[in-house]
This record gives sequence, C-alpha cells and structure tokens, in this order.
Amino acid sequence: MSVAFILATIFQCSPVDAVYNKEKYKHYRCSEPIPFWYATAALSLVTDIWILLLPLKTVLGLHLEAKKRFVIVGLLSLGSFACIASTVRMVYIVQLYQSSDPSWDTFGVSISSGIELAVAIIAASIPATKPIVNKLFPKLFPRTTGGSRSASHRAHLSMPYSQPMMSHGLAAEIY
Repeated sequence: MSVAFILATIFQCSPVDAVYNKEKYKHYRCSEPIPFWYATAALSLVTDIWILLLPLKTVLGLHLEAKKRFVIVGLLSLGSFACIASTVRMVYIVQLYQSSDPSWDTFGVSISSGIELAVAIIAASIPATKPIVNKLFPKLFPRTTGGSRSASHRAHLSMPYSQPMMSHGLAAEIY
C-alpha cells in the first residue's frame, strides 16, 4: 500500500516536475490532491483499526486468568492511539488544502503521520517487553508451574551438553 502511495505521489502530474514548476509547462495535467490524501488517510485508518481488532478474538478466547487477559487487551489497545493520530491527520489535510501557504502548513500532517507510525511501532513492540516486565515486576505475572513446557523442551534442558540433540529425537521436532 505504501509503495502505491509513493508512486501515486511521484507521478501525480504529467510531466512529473509540473508539481513544482507549473509555469515551465504550457500544458500539464495533475490529479486532484485532496481526494488522494483523503483516500490515503482513510485506507491508513481502516488498516489501523483492522490491525487493532484482528487479535482481540484470539486473545479473548485464550484460557488465561481475567487479569492477564485484561492486561493483554490493554496492551493491544494502545494501538488505538495510532487510529486517533490517523483521524487527526485527516483534519490537518483539510486545513492544509484550505491554507494560503501549504508548504508551511504541512507540519500538522507530517507530525500526525509520524506519531501514527511511531505509536503503531511501539504498540507492535510491546509484547516483546514481557521478559523485562517479568524481571522488574515479578508479582504482576506470577510464573505458572507444571505443564507449561513440552516434554521435548524439558528433555532438552535436562540433557548433558556432551550429548548431541539427535540422540534425543529432537531433530525431527525441529524440522
């Protein structure tokens, strides 16, 4: 989707440099920018919402304590800030094209686009922080004992380092 948006931005005028040098050409053709940027922002918002809602059914179906499920849903819902930034960008697009100096007033669109991207990356990276959270706050997610690990994993942990993994039949499981 991003590649399509970039190509559409580059080739929005024919000839291409008519975007910046309209006086240079007697005859040029450019697409309307407002519908394009609305479509871009709307598609971005739809994909943000879709990515936000996609894992909820799976998370709610997990056999976890309510506290853990609530924390996971809370962490995933941080992605809603990306949706808010995308909505704010739509407002700035309207202001941008009503502006007398669009090159100066593009800051709102740029900042909200950057915030949307940064928040989406942060929200997607939060699950990887669980080991750090476990280390800093061990009582938040107490470890369960017992059958949480597979038999092959327990066998791997208990085998001496001098024995190859093949002797325990783990190669078949790895491949």
